[in-house]
Amino acid sequence: MARYSLLGLTVVAVNVWWTLGTGASAQALPSPPLKPCQDLHVSGKMDGVWESRRDAQHSGRFEVTIYLSCKEGRTEIYNLEIHPQELTDTKLNDIVYGKSVDYLASIGQAATPTVYIAGSCGQPAGSPDPNCNFWLMFVDNGQRAKDLVAFLVSDGAGQRLAYGAGPIDVGDVSISGVE
Repeated sequence: MARYSLLGLTVVAVNVWWTLGTGASAQALPSPPLKPCQDLHVSGKMDGVWESRRDAQHSGRFEVTIYLSCKEGRTEIYNLEIHPQELTDTKLNDIVYGKSVDYLASIGQAATPTVYIAGSCGQPAGSPDPNCNFWLMFVDNGQRAKDLVAFLVSDGAGQRLAYGAGPIDVGDVSISGVE
């Protein structure tokens, strides 16, 4: 009986060793080819209704307004507002304002320009934490398809306050170079 237990432990040990060994040598996915913000302008006022975020108390409507640019390594936010209060599973009852940008990158010149933005929020009136952060992604599909937006707002402890991702129904986002 003890022989079978020892054999079982040996088989388990070999399988664990093999599993860990093959996982460690797996090829990592490469990072996307992002470029730091350089001569970039992002602007637009957009809104829409995400059906999956609608219920009896929430219309499912969102709105995002952005006007920012970066030139020579300096990013300026002229206006950044996220209106998530009409989406289900949102803990905010007010607008989120962008205060500063900590990270901004784009895929550069492309058929569908895409930009990623992360930063600190201004203190929204309905926020349980004045140290909130935001993450945004915009995809400018031009006239070929609807533009896309995704956002996440979290408090200082990293707890999700608001989020959403999907197509823009009304309005437009424009991602271009700075002239």
